[in-house]
Amino acid sequence: MAVNAALNQQSILTSNFRAGLVAQMGSDDKRKYAWQEYGWKTDLDFNDFYNLYDRQGVAYGVVNLLNDKCFETNPWVIEGDEFEEKRPETPWEKEFRLLAKKTKLWHAFKTADQYRLVGRFAGLILRIADGKAFDQPVEGGTAVIREIICAWEGQLTPDDTVTDEGSEFYGQPKLWTYNEGEVKPGKDAPPPRNLKIHPDRIIILGDWRAGRSFLKAAYNAFTNLEKVEGGSGESYLKNAGRQMHVNYDKDVNLAQIARDYKLDGVAELQKLFNEEARDLNNGGDRLMVTQGATATPLVSAVADPSPHYDISIQTVAASTGLPAKVIVGMQTGERASVEDLKQFNKRGQGRREGPLAMDGDQIVEHLVRIKAIAPAPGAETTFMWDDLTEATLSEKLAFADQMATINQKNAGTGEPPVYLRDQMREVSGFENDDAELPPLPDAEPEVIE
Repeated sequence: MAVNAALNQQSILTSNFRAGLVAQMGSDDKRKYAWQEYGWKTDLDFNDFYNLYDRQGVAYGVVNLLNDKCFETNPWVIEGDEFEEKRPETPWEKEFRLLAKKTKLWHAFKTADQYRLVGRFAGLILRIADGKAFDQPVEGGTAVIREIICAWEGQLTPDDTVTDEGSEFYGQPKLWTYNEGEVKPGKDAPPPRNLKIHPDRIIILGDWRAGRSFLKAAYNAFTNLEKVEGGSGESYLKNAGRQMHVNYDKDVNLAQIARDYKLDGVAELQKLFNEEARDLNNGGDRLMVTQGATATPLVSAVADPSPHYDISIQTVAASTGLPAKVIVGMQTGERASVEDLKQFNKRGQGRREGPLAMDGDQIVEHLVRIKAIAPAPGAETTFMWDDLTEATLSEKLAFADQMATINQKNAGTGEPPVYLRDQMREVSGFENDDAELPPLPDAEPEVIE
């Protein structure tokens, strides 16, 4: 009875353990260790995402595609709201534009966003010429920014957080630790830096508490892509390597052959055969002579990897919001359609108007707070982007041409024009201008000799 009770207890513990694994490894209740059998990792950290981005072509491509699309053009900052964008540039707007140009702010923003897509968050470290260490707050007059250093999640560690609920920085780290060497900088890189950084001197992009890597949802699909690519490549390699199978006649005495070659048994004979096989594969004019044996290359049919590869690509496309044909380009022999490109532009524009606009507002507020730039006179600023979904100039002119054609067809009815001149100018991308066109100059009289 004691033995049965112990076994029953062990069974309960094992069942609970497996139930915990199921929660981590997928929703297939029938197969308790499905993810383990598929070769998928259960716990992922920054190093997994960084190595994936660094070495896996499709993962590298989707991050850079979205990042490049979002920063296809630089943003700008205006006073007031977006409805005031068409007025002339104000002195404050010019000052911020020159600050962004001098500090290469938009380039740093783009790079940090690339880092943030790989990890959960990224940092913009401000090197300020105030004579103070990085772990000291920014105080005094105008902060002059000398350099902006972009940092990966793996290089940043938050220290103790602010616990005073009345503080505007409640829940934020008191200091950040920047360890440059945590992400391999390369063989020829300078010695890595290790710094304590005050929050005044760093801007965090993304959520360092509950952020999520852009690559996480598709991580299993990226793993499958590696298997398909590596497995099919290995299959082609093995077939090209001409592995040989030598079948001796049943009457052949292998031990006697070994003695003839003055070898120590059949095991030594196997080594000799391996050397002969290597010589055969290394040269193009080698000859194998056999007596009482048949040599046959070990070749197996290699399955077409395309269907399995395409399934994983579709999963990557679904999780990232990028059209599959945009991800792979012309590798499939088929161009992305107009609808695919429109969807790609919408994805980029949505990120511009969402997380990137919030990041931009945060950057402006931070620079104002540390006095890198004076507050805008109206106190309100807006982070602006152009519209990635806007029609091209040729498309706008085509719309205007269709409007003119409709007016021409309607002219015979005696009704007024369907579209006015100002409407057609606006559709074609030009501002309305009610001023009359200047008169043409009088033609000079023709001189006849």
